[in-house]
Amino acid sequence: MKTKSVVLLGCGLVSVCLLLLVLAGGGFFYYMAQDPPGLLAWVESPDQVAEGEVFELKVFVVNERKRGSMKITSIDLGESYLAHFTVRETEPRAISSQHVPIDDSQSFGFETVISAGKTNVFTFRLRAADTGLHRGDLDVCEGMRFVTLMAQTEVR
Repeated sequence: MKTKSVVLLGCGLVSVCLLLLVLAGGGFFYYMAQDPPGLLAWVESPDQVAEGEVFELKVFVVNERKRGSMKITSIDLGESYLAHFTVRETEPRAISSQHVPIDDSQSFGFETVISAGKTNVFTFRLRAADTGLHRGDLDVCEGMRFVTLMAQTEVR
């Protein structure tokens, strides 16, 4: 009889732990699926450039929060876009650059703090390498949360 009670108690504890784990995981994914609050961003670049031309792709980031700063940890450019260009430089200068295989992008680390109500511009100087219409995702990241934009440039 005592063994049966211990087994039932153990099964009950395991069930409660699994339920808490599922709820915590669901909460984490819900949190991650939301855009960072108060982060407004857009991309500006020429619609068309000539092959070999160096041009600027500018990412504008606005901190619309009434109080509190935000830290832009990175800007990630999809390889489907970036494969057709060479990155000459970034402004401000990226403190790191690495390939992210999970979403096939190149992540440029910045760690730039933007005060409440302020705007920052991140400029990528790119050289067009291949002709065609090229587009891909561009993620503006605040920690693990991000806003996804579209970068598009036609190279003639």
